Amino acid sequence: MYPEDPAQQIECDQWLFFGSAQFTTLSQQYGLFWVRLGEEVPRAKEHYEGVLRDMLGMYDNRLSDHEFVIGDYSVADVACYADIHIHGVNDIGLDEYPNIRRWHDMIEARPAVTKAWTPFA
Repeated sequence: MYPEDPAQQIECDQWLFFGSAQFTTLSQQYGLFWVRLGEEVPRAKEHYEGVLRDMLGMYDNRLSDHEFVIGDYSVADVACYADIHIHGVNDIGLDEYPNIRRWHDMIEARPAVTKAWTPFA
């Protein structure tokens, strides 16, 4: 799950920290204003939808020439899968992000992921 090669470790850490510090935090703000808040705040909704789409675009671009985020399946993929599944698949959709869709579907088909998500289906 974590690469042995030092250069890949650095790359993994970069994507892991981006996923946990940026993507998770900002996608949760999207969820707050679009799903959970219960009142309309149009400027916030527009802002966080744009931010989420930009970040999905970054992942989609990265995955255009990588099977997984750093090449091989790693903790970097695990860290961002849940947020991309929740906010990408369920909220925004992945029609505009074919590389994320391919990546998501490969991870979703993994037995451990299927087992972990079953209680939430």
